[in-house]
Amino acid sequence: MKSRTFSTIVKVSYFNSGAVNLPIESKRMLGEGQVVFLAGPDETPVFTGMLSKSKNFNKPVYCQGLYNETHPLLPELPLQVGDKLIFDIKDGKVRILSIVKGVWKPGEATSRYEPKAQPDNADQAPPPKLPPDPDYSDLLKAIVQWIQDDPFQRSYRQGKHILPRGNAPRGNGWDFRLREFAYTRSWLPAFPRVHQTTAPVRQQMRKLREKYDWGEIQEDSQISKKDLKQLDDAARWIFDWGEAPQKPGFSSGAWLVFAGAVTGVPSSEAPLNGSWSKFASFASEGLPHELPVWDSRVSSSVIHRIDRILTANGLTPDDFPNLVHLRILLANGGTRPRPLHFQWRSGFPQANDSAWAHYFAIAEILRQMLATLNDPENQFPRMPLPDGGSGDWDMFDLNLVLFMDGY
Repeated sequence: MKSRTFSTIVKVSYFNSGAVNLPIESKRMLGEGQVVFLAGPDETPVFTGMLSKSKNFNKPVYCQGLYNETHPLLPELPLQVGDKLIFDIKDGKVRILSIVKGVWKPGEATSRYEPKAQPDNADQAPPPKLPPDPDYSDLLKAIVQWIQDDPFQRSYRQGKHILPRGNAPRGNGWDFRLREFAYTRSWLPAFPRVHQTTAPVRQQMRKLREKYDWGEIQEDSQISKKDLKQLDDAARWIFDWGEAPQKPGFSSGAWLVFAGAVTGVPSSEAPLNGSWSKFASFASEGLPHELPVWDSRVSSSVIHRIDRILTANGLTPDDFPNLVHLRILLANGGTRPRPLHFQWRSGFPQANDSAWAHYFAIAEILRQMLATLNDPENQFPRMPLPDGGSGDWDMFDLNLVLFMDGY
């Protein structure tokens, strides 16, 4: 479907309360499934949403809000997350027909999903108190400490309740949580089996990483057909392992993601979503700029805990500029989406280069959490090793703990 841009005067009618005119400009092309960003002359967001229905721009199009703010020039248009705009586009002009108020209220999930069941014993340990005038390292240490202190039990969702799995033990600590890692298919302990299951693919990707100078690879013809197939097969395996199988042909961008993950300089053509982050994490394992898994469960864990800590300490995300890069990936499952006090942006941006920039910034946040966990002065437990003993925490096992925490 062909996309459009527009720059015009929009006449906004808010039910029967009158109308106001505002010159607005589309900052993105309009197309089915693409994000729409309407902004005034000062670039203040008016509405960001997702085209979700009509492909015919001459008919009403329903827009589901993912993130928005009230524009100061539109007092009659107090948009909130969850609202729906009904509008049409005709002769190059946009006309907002009406607004359907959503179910979102302050303190509830800032997403297009309604909040799901919460664990009956969730977050028994209260959010940590931060020191006066906290800095960024104080916030990250508080996240790590809270996960350490918070009781954990392997559980599953049944109806509106989160119930313990059989006789699953209850305990706390990063080491306990890692030993209790489980796949949702069975909810039986899968540590250290998860290492054994993923070891062949991780080893294969390390070998491919060393075979080429990936910074010099500009097109797939520079890679052997056999190696391209190995990358495609690895992507399919990782997506299936992550319980997110994709449509046929999805893996054609595997070499682009692999090259970007290895070099730290991704192509603007490299796709990115939660599943591709798993592939990128495997590809960059052990490198100084190692990338994390950032899917719905990991993002839910990190953002939910940051949201609660900030709220408990009378702070906002604006107090920590690095948090602007966080993106919560939406999904239904377990306790997701969780109630959030602040309006966190959802999903990676449509433009791949912008998405990767946010992803690399998110990776830095998790690498700092990893450094906090491994700092001897903080006295966190050592990481259990698959074959016994203990060692320093790595990104792979940090992700396993966050994956379980974000269920």
